[in-house]
Amino acid sequence: MTRLLALPLSTLALLAACGSAPASRPAPAPAARYNGEGLRRLERGDLRGAEELFRDALREAELLDDLQGQAEAWNNLGALSASRGALPDARAQHAVALRLYLARGSEDPGLLRTRTNLGSALLALDAVNDAESQFNEAIALASRLGQPDAASLARVGLATIALRRSQPQRALELARNEVALARRANLPSSHAAALTIEAAALELLGQLEEARLRLEEALSLDRKREHPPAVREDLRALARLRERQGARSEAASYLARAARVSRRMEDLDAARSELRRAIELLGDGPEASQLRAELEVLESSPSGR
Repeated sequence: MTRLLALPLSTLALLAACGSAPASRPAPAPAARYNGEGLRRLERGDLRGAEELFRDALREAELLDDLQGQAEAWNNLGALSASRGALPDARAQHAVALRLYLARGSEDPGLLRTRTNLGSALLALDAVNDAESQFNEAIALASRLGQPDAASLARVGLATIALRRSQPQRALELARNEVALARRANLPSSHAAALTIEAAALELLGQLEEARLRLEEALSLDRKREHPPAVREDLRALARLRERQGARSEAASYLARAARVSRRMEDLDAARSELRRAIELLGDGPEASQLRAELEVLESSPSGR
């Protein structure tokens, strides 16, 4: 796999997380409450707090043999695992959620989200054909439900598959269509995700400055919707692109910003790695010295604060 394909793969955790909101038909109050609060924690990057709440939701749902509540909790746990980069766990957890939704014997947006999330995890694990099947099932279900906008992230997934199959022009067309649809329907998560795929396609086509503009737009959207994991992925992608363009100082700045997000998300290994790479890019000088001081704090303090 070429280095240029790193961006769409890094977007997959975003797709999974964004696609895991509670179903429109809520579970019994305790499970629904825990799932909803867990999602809010996940969106803010509080992975530890989110996991505790999702497991509380699962326990409450199992006590009442509530299949919907269980399915939502497993789906959300899968999104959490994807955010952590534990993709085999994410695949297994979304698969459990899918079985539970199918056992209920009815179709609803929760089933659609689970198929989208499972497709995202499968694609990240290189099971491209299986991922495509899940995305297409999600799109067909959205049509049957009369909710085509609900399949937005699945369509972004198909654009990502086009990239994986070395079809950048096809990916660009799909992503641009979805950007336009998501903008009209006011779907900021889908809008931002589609912009990152559009940027990756533009990069593969050699249009680097256009790619940068799309990533900056995605970053602005993800900031507005207050989604730290997506903000971090945008900053990483911008750093990689600017390094390729020879703007090493700007690349280092983006990585340092990503490291601060990682630190607040308590992903200290990622924060250290990002800071080390930023220092390498800068070489000697006052900017590098400042980042070395930040790195020393991270390396000397277990909490990294």
